[in-house]
Amino acid sequence: ELRTEQIKGSDPRQPETGPFSNGSWEVHESGISGSCATGAAVLLLESGTSDLDMSLRINIAQGPRAGVAVGGDEYGRGALLLLLDAANDEITLGELRQGVFGPSLGRPLDIVHRTVQRGTEYGIRIVKRDRYAEAFIDDELFFSTITGDLGKGDWLALVADSARATFQIDRIHRISPMKR
Repeated sequence: ELRTEQIKGSDPRQPETGPFSNGSWEVHESGISGSCATGAAVLLLESGTSDLDMSLRINIAQGPRAGVAVGGDEYGRGALLLLLDAANDEITLGELRQGVFGPSLGRPLDIVHRTVQRGTEYGIRIVKRDRYAEAFIDDELFFSTITGDLGKGDWLALVADSARATFQIDRIHRISPMKR
């Protein structure tokens, strides 16, 4: 079995200062809502592992983009970012890093042109193991990639980019590391 244990992760937190302190977040029993009028807002959760299999649901209520990033840290190591883009009808795989004035979403590594509707819930699954990652949306494989040095940290980030969105983390599993 690839999955070794289900993990909860830390309580979600928004940094109070620095480039990840933009926007506002609320944690509810039914999920997490985030909003940011301009630029991107990030909510961090420490997973305790960089090798994981996670599922969550994202619904963009207003604005262009929202997504999830895995494998970064607060010290500038980039995270692998899956971003739903309702403004451009595309889903991108890219990088989330700290920027000078806020989160830097960087140039996409890969793009799939697909209708993304506001007010629709999308089921996201990301499997990241060592330098390999796969991303599924509503049980369809969208990306399979080698991440290189990207995504070696142990935090997850929920991202609202000039948007208001809701997030529901369904599960996070630690998976067996690759044998070298």
